Amino acid sequence: MVAAFIAVFSGPVMAKVTGPCGNCHTMHNSQGGTSMITGYNAGSGPYGTLLRANGCLGCHAANDGITWQGVGGAPIVYNTFAPTYGASSDGGTTHQGLAGGNFYWVRTEDTKGHNVFDGEGDANLTEAPGNKVSCSNDSCHQNLHNAFDGCGGGGGGGHDHASLKGRFGCTGCHMVSKDGALSGFHHADDTADAVVDNSPAGQGWYRFLSGHKHANGHGVSGIEDDEWQQNPTLSLHNEYLGKYEVDGNDSNSWSLQNKTMTAFCCGCHGNFHVQESSEGWIRHPSDAVIPISGEYGGYTQYDPLAPVARPDLTGWTGPSSSVNQGGIVAEDLVMCLSCHRPHGSPYPDMLRWDYDTMIAGGGPNDNGCFICHTSKDDGVPGNP
Repeated sequence: MVAAFIAVFSGPVMAKVTGPCGNCHTMHNSQGGTSMITGYNAGSGPYGTLLRANGCLGCHAANDGITWQGVGGAPIVYNTFAPTYGASSDGGTTHQGLAGGNFYWVRTEDTKGHNVFDGEGDANLTEAPGNKVSCSNDSCHQNLHNAFDGCGGGGGGGHDHASLKGRFGCTGCHMVSKDGALSGFHHADDTADAVVDNSPAGQGWYRFLSGHKHANGHGVSGIEDDEWQQNPTLSLHNEYLGKYEVDGNDSNSWSLQNKTMTAFCCGCHGNFHVQESSEGWIRHPSDAVIPISGEYGGYTQYDPLAPVARPDLTGWTGPSSSVNQGGIVAEDLVMCLSCHRPHGSPYPDMLRWDYDTMIAGGGPNDNGCFICHTSKDDGVPGNP
């Protein structure tokens, strides 16, 4: 569910929903003879789980381009006009929405976001590019726009198909539903520590990102910016966990046991993690340490436009403004979200910047690809 990013209704902002129950729920959908239904595309109701809003987008969408918080303070991930919030330093489009981008862009062009809207297939792709899972055509690993209905009906290998049935779109990534209904995951207590990682068991995962093995410790770990990067800075942003892989060819490298964002993405795009062959790099690395020397040596101050993954978040109490390169296991890594926004962006392939303007020897200084490849724009490592 894109509804994954919920705010608190009173007091400090956090992922767990707190505050008056009436902000989200209605007992009889009537107060003084008036319907209690609210939010985007409200309809008439009533809706399942006694919700006042019509599905995920009821709370997480807006009929303009300026609203970034919806019902009860929920973060907006779909605006019907181009979002005008969420500072960007890419030198092109000034605003892109919150941390994950915005589904507005995929509504303008399929190549610019994940297709999460019911029945709206991709004009260019029949399944997730890089998919390595063989299953039925409605596999949750293959598309997000059709409801999952069984993967052949089996349940082996630790697959909890009961929790998957009916999931699609938002709920294809965010564990907030079962059998197609919203079912209380927004109340998971993921706020006890700065690092959200479902530990001890029963707490929520980072942004509710989990899959069919969530009960077995499979999900995403990270630190959540309490405004979803509405105004990110070098010291105010999300933090992501990463796991070092020598060449990306480890068959278990995409397992959610690693609790990394890259592992989660690889559930649908697993082949993209196979990065190296006997002839060298065949794909851009992910879960690879950022070298401390050469063209990479200049990326030492965190830029939210090119986020990195941390090898260990144990004991962290908030975000860091530094990037720690190395060449050894215990240093920061490039990951899927270093280049892509998971919801959508103004650029093809959900990129964080306009790839067509990345011109070696003459591109925009310290932007896009050159945030990491600091010498490729002007030939001087670390020179802005």
